[in-house]
Amino acid sequence: MKLNLKTFAKTVAVFCVTLAILPAVSMAQNRPQAGEGLGTGGGMGGGAGGLAGPIAPMLQALRQLNLPADEMQKVQGVIRQAVEDLRDSATGIRQANQQERIQKMEDAQKIITDAKDKVLGILTPEQKAKYFPLFAKLLVKQAGDRLNAMQTASAKMEITEDEHSQLKSLFDDDQKSLDGYKTDAETVKDDQAASELQQKITKQTAATRKQLVDILGQDGVQQLMQNMRPGAQTGNRAARNAAKGATSQASPTTRPAAK
Repeated sequence: MKLNLKTFAKTVAVFCVTLAILPAVSMAQNRPQAGEGLGTGGGMGGGAGGLAGPIAPMLQALRQLNLPADEMQKVQGVIRQAVEDLRDSATGIRQANQQERIQKMEDAQKIITDAKDKVLGILTPEQKAKYFPLFAKLLVKQAGDRLNAMQTASAKMEITEDEHSQLKSLFDDDQKSLDGYKTDAETVKDDQAASELQQKITKQTAATRKQLVDILGQDGVQQLMQNMRPGAQTGNRAARNAAKGATSQASPTTRPAAK
């Protein structure tokens, strides 16, 4: 199989969706350790929001560097091995118990981190000088896209006015933090600064996830994640009404004629 950066991005996205099957209870019972690593791939608004959060902006930044053919070949070798390792790590995740799933996520995180370090080791100093600012800005953009997706999905949920109010306050606070991250991204010049920004965003994401569980409950967070997927039906009440409508249509609408 001829593997390129675009193919790797799709593979990682599929892997994140697989991890997103973990129930919200895992996030609630195992934070911050598991909460900080668990994806929102699909779970928190888009492929790269959680476990493989840094992967998408990393790949986008690398594409913008237009690497020479020999360097691209080396990068593809690292990526090919990472894809194989990720597939092995994901094997059996659907049947695994909670502790085994956490271990698999930790293994996958190490694979992703090692791949990133190896790719950075291939880049020249001049390329790194361009890469880190790009990565930082794309990382913040990803966080912004995730926040927008949560706002849109939550607005369609059938929840109380108080819950909507609490979510608005949470998202407003997140936006303020995001504005600060945009300023931070402008000063990123090296790996240390990029990693520090990434840690800030990861910590913020985990804190938001915790508050979402506190506001909506585990079932509500699962509904929010489902609503964030393209084409998902939104609103628990809408689903119940649809079911009632189907039942009504299946029932006789006229009474038997009187004898």
